Amino acid sequence: MPSNKQILLVSRPQGEASVDNFRLVETPTPALSEGQVLVRHHYLSLDPYMRGRMNEGKSYAAPQPLGEVMIGGTVGQVVESRHPRYAPGDWVVGMGGWQEYSVVDADQPGALRKANAAAALAQELAPAKGVHPALDRLVASLPTRVEMMANVVEARRLAQDVALAVQAALLAQTAPGAV
Repeated sequence: MPSNKQILLVSRPQGEASVDNFRLVETPTPALSEGQVLVRHHYLSLDPYMRGRMNEGKSYAAPQPLGEVMIGGTVGQVVESRHPRYAPGDWVVGMGGWQEYSVVDADQPGALRKANAAAALAQELAPAKGVHPALDRLVASLPTRVEMMANVVEARRLAQDVALAVQAALLAQTAPGAV
């Protein structure tokens, strides 16, 4: 099992949060039990609500316990699975927190869901449909491209392709015949 780097909240910030309020630790990832998956996080959502959770006072969200991994939304990839709905390589969204890996009880409601990157990206690009044939071809190829993604490098290349297609579509709108 891989070693896991985690960021723990160790003290309540007085004013702005500082590096002194956190501790970086390295721990072994535990062996999986039936129904669990091991997720390697690639993206962490850092949101304003997190600062409120660092306080102990009453708020709309429960305070972050001291000495535990700081909570946070994550997008990651299943590394190992002992759950029938998840396989190694699946991209998932959850609340893995500020750590490289998390062990998730996949039967816990809302703990984990598969990320459908192709559908999300196609939905974002839907307003541009029909603007340029290259963009239409790119959107149509998203499910196949996402299925073929093996790592974050491929995801970045897809993002670059999308950016180029959007630029071409915008250029075609402003200067017809230029593309």
